[in-house]
Amino acid sequence: MQLRQSAATYPCRLMKRPAQLTDRFGRHINYLRLSVTDRCNLRCFYCVANKPIQRHKRHEVLSLEELERLANAFIQLGITKIRVTGGEPLVRRGVTGLIENLGRSSQLNELTLTTNGTQLCKYAQQLREAGVDRLNVSLDTLSRKRFKSRTGGNLDQALQGLEKARQCNYKRIKINALINASDNDDEVVQLIDFATANGFDITFIEEMPLTGSLHDPSEDQRFVSSQDIRSLLPISYRLIPTQISTGGPARYYQLADSNTASLIGFISARTEHFCHNCNRVRLTATGKMVPCLGHAHEVDLRHTIRNHPNDQSALFEIIRSGVYRKPWGHNFNQPGYVTETQLRPMSTTGG
Repeated sequence: MQLRQSAATYPCRLMKRPAQLTDRFGRHINYLRLSVTDRCNLRCFYCVANKPIQRHKRHEVLSLEELERLANAFIQLGITKIRVTGGEPLVRRGVTGLIENLGRSSQLNELTLTTNGTQLCKYAQQLREAGVDRLNVSLDTLSRKRFKSRTGGNLDQALQGLEKARQCNYKRIKINALINASDNDDEVVQLIDFATANGFDITFIEEMPLTGSLHDPSEDQRFVSSQDIRSLLPISYRLIPTQISTGGPARYYQLADSNTASLIGFISARTEHFCHNCNRVRLTATGKMVPCLGHAHEVDLRHTIRNHPNDQSALFEIIRSGVYRKPWGHNFNQPGYVTETQLRPMSTTGG
């Protein structure tokens, strides 16, 4: 496979394939994002294109037992952190049983979950007891009208879920907010105030062009960078860099002259990319391992576990091989990248 960039371009060297999950650039992969469903009870415009959603058929989606088997294989190969994602993971029937089983693993350092918050009133306590340490809750606006427009859902349901989770003593709860120009960019300070008042962290995420549709100029028009967001903050909201890391791509700050312990993070995939130290892969609900969001390359693990259910060594080898071929990084800012990634929209990949 030909690299898009020469290895000599970077301060790393090609390596022989190791036994554990290390790619050819020497990056150690210890973080798995595990999608349990492609279905969601909301329809956020940046996750799905403005067109009918093509859902996977039931037989294409892994059973909970198959998901658990694959997750355990990754754990045996050195994965120490798993984030359960969707779609909306909590709309899948029986998913809390899977999470509880994963939570029993002594080899996992952290089990986390990403959700839109609308199901947390029902599941927050159960998830905490199952071993989930941290929650990421997507919340882009505190306006009921905007929330309805952006997601098709009910803001109060999400806020009530957040409050329920706050009462369940999670180690940390983080709000993920995607800011768009001429839409919710006037709410940055309000979102920070909401997070800090409730003891939540907040991370602002640059929009990535992963709707699965041909390039739409409006994506560029609504794009707001991390630097743009920082420039929207008044002087009184001075940010101090921290060395805190949660094992993901966010860079965290704290407010100067503030008593809050809340972290303010930025995930800058397009303007300050972090490909050089990427430590994660994704597994879709259909059993495809996705080494990099910015490339169409994926590895079919479903075929292996369904056709060779008793061959653990074959499963280990295909995982190792797929991780080893992980690309150096994405091409979000290069012309023509959409033609490669449009086949796999974010709604089917998982967050």
